[in-house]
Amino acid sequence: MNKIHVLKFPSAKVPNEKKQLPKLYIDADEDHVSLQYLEKKGDIKKPRQNTVMPYIAYVYEGIDVEEDGRPKLINPKYFGGIYKGAEGVKQFLDEVYEYIEKAYDTDALKIININGDGASWIKSGVKYIKQAKFVLDKYHMHKYIVVATAHLEDSKEDARAEIYRAIHKKKKYMAEEVFDKILAVTEDESKQKAVLRAKGYILENWSGIMLSMAGKKDKVGCSAEGHVSHVYSDRMSSRPLGWCYTGADKMARLRIQICF
Repeated sequence: MNKIHVLKFPSAKVPNEKKQLPKLYIDADEDHVSLQYLEKKGDIKKPRQNTVMPYIAYVYEGIDVEEDGRPKLINPKYFGGIYKGAEGVKQFLDEVYEYIEKAYDTDALKIININGDGASWIKSGVKYIKQAKFVLDKYHMHKYIVVATAHLEDSKEDARAEIYRAIHKKKKYMAEEVFDKILAVTEDESKQKAVLRAKGYILENWSGIMLSMAGKKDKVGCSAEGHVSHVYSDRMSSRPLGWCYTGADKMARLRIQICF
């Protein structure tokens, strides 16, 4: 623990010459890590707020395919750590954009797609990163559609097809009507809440879904969930481990350094 707490990490290295590209991608996500204490044992009081979220984000130029057929990120650069509150989010995203400004010709750069699950801190990237647009991760879109229709038994496939049809037709009102029809035939209160959550999620992230569908030709999906599992969860949260704030932050940054 003492060795981890005193670690210091270098600034992100940048190439000697700026690249000229019209498009970049950023994938972003977070882990949920349990704290035993903040600075000293016993300082977490009720109501118990004992979870911190180390962020991960990586900038890359697109997707290539390795010889074995697996997808590979082109020239990825990784960032991570724990950042407190709204100011911390801004600091983290500023660090990401500072690297972009040093590594790429921003005059030639037309768009930066921020891929993620719709978390507010990820979507706020459009405020702090120029040329950025938020793109919803298709995995989470599918997940919420499945949750909203799972209880419909024989008609669930038809309901899902209607939602996807509305998405492909770019008709938000049609998607809303499908969710309302599902609610009308859902009697169980807990399932109604699940449908309402799914409806809110899909409609609130509609513009991100539209950009996701429009970008199919790029063949770029969001791999942030896998990165969180490999980089953070494997060491910090997949087993019953406990951390203090400093230890969790330092370990998150160390994992970013050694995993890539």
